[in-house]
Amino acid sequence: MTGHRFNEFIGTVCRLYHPLNACFVIDNAPAHRQAVNLPLPQNFSVRYLPPYSPFLNICENAFALWKGNIKDSLAEVRDQLLREDHQQRMATFGQLAEQGTAVVTLHRMQAAFRDMQAYLPACFGLDDILM
Repeated sequence: MTGHRFNEFIGTVCRLYHPLNACFVIDNAPAHRQAVNLPLPQNFSVRYLPPYSPFLNICENAFALWKGNIKDSLAEVRDQLLREDHQQRMATFGQLAEQGTAVVTLHRMQAAFRDMQAYLPACFGLDDILM
């Protein structure tokens, strides 16, 4: 993701949902930092998540599940990888990465969304949620 591509995405969303009031809640990824400077319609705003708040970012939950699955799978094929050449290792990594997406299920993402929502009242109240 680049800042330019992210800005194009924001612009597309604004055009598609123009009559609605909306707020983009985004993390502090480098590609997202430019969004605050975008000329948004009046009914749109941008808010950034606090630093280090992956529990408020559903995408971070998906990546954590995926990466954990890949790490577990790598542990199972470690000896095989040591015998493979570079091209074979890259193919094996690609297969493990693709297979790892199976752990990111609708049920798990719905659960992560429910967990995130439990923090929202404290966030809206500007309470310290990291205690």
